[in-house]
Amino acid sequence: MYLEFFKLLNNKPQNPLVIIAKKDKEKFIKYSEIDDYNNDGYDIYFQVNNGFPVNHFNACFVDMDAGKIDGKYLSLEQVRLAKIVMLEEIRRSLPPSYILETRNGYHCYWFINKTISDKVKWDTLQRKLCHSFTYGDPLILKDDQLMRVPGTIAYKNGKYEPHKTSQKIVSYFFNYSKDTLWNKLLKYTHTCKHIPKLNSWSSVNNKQKFLILRLMSNYFVL
Repeated sequence: MYLEFFKLLNNKPQNPLVIIAKKDKEKFIKYSEIDDYNNDGYDIYFQVNNGFPVNHFNACFVDMDAGKIDGKYLSLEQVRLAKIVMLEEIRRSLPPSYILETRNGYHCYWFINKTISDKVKWDTLQRKLCHSFTYGDPLILKDDQLMRVPGTIAYKNGKYEPHKTSQKIVSYFFNYSKDTLWNKLLKYTHTCKHIPKLNSWSSVNNKQKFLILRLMSNYFVL
């Protein structure tokens, strides 16, 4: 799963993406070592963009996360309600190139087919995109951001029950030019409206239930 994802994401394949394994300490590892380290209890991350410091932007991204209460994950039932809102906002947005499901939400990526050399422009896009989603994590914004490798087990340093990232996966194979991404995302973020959070299943009306089924059939092979 991750090799296909890396191939689509990295528009500068001569420079492999940075892969980091985290447990008691951090290690830089190769693509071929991902499974072995993950099976040994390491959380595996990749840097979305290239360079130290970043000089080549592969994508914009949003980490949609249901959040925590008193430092604890929400129940799976509560997360499911949050995911209804997330899916509806994804449906309304500029279609992501890739959508990955996590325990607490979704990772969405908008691939760029050529480099954006203007860091200010990328930062503007990234921030506007993140803040246009109700559950967009406002801390996941850095140009050298590390994201969890698709298809790997999330151990969270033993603090939470292990969970496999991306049990369901969608790719539209959209690869945006920087100008298209800039113009369409700015247009979308100027007009988008946040969807209210759902507090319970009793608050889900019949129209929303129909939308849920339609969204899940459109986005996922169940």
